[in-house]
Amino acid sequence: DRFGESTGFKVWEQINHAFDRMPLAAVIDQDIFCVHGGIPRPITSMEDGSIGSRVQDILNVPRVAGINPPYEHEDDHYQQVASDCIWSD
Repeated sequence: DRFGESTGFKVWEQINHAFDRMPLAAVIDQDIFCVHGGIPRPITSMEDGSIGSRVQDILNVPRVAGINPPYEHEDDHYQQVASDCIWSD
């Protein structure tokens, strides 16, 4: 209501674009893993059905990931990892 419907929608979109560019996680002093939501659940490797490293899963998420809604070109597994990092709290 503060900006009105048209301007409010534009502000909301721009804020979401800014959040899309923020990192999912950070490592502080090579010791502390910092993420908003939590450690993502392990994903199954597409090649052989094995469970991969959750750290490697996080590193494999594209630098610019669409969370809500996800970008169409992104793999479902990476969308899950990104979403878990943000919302698993």
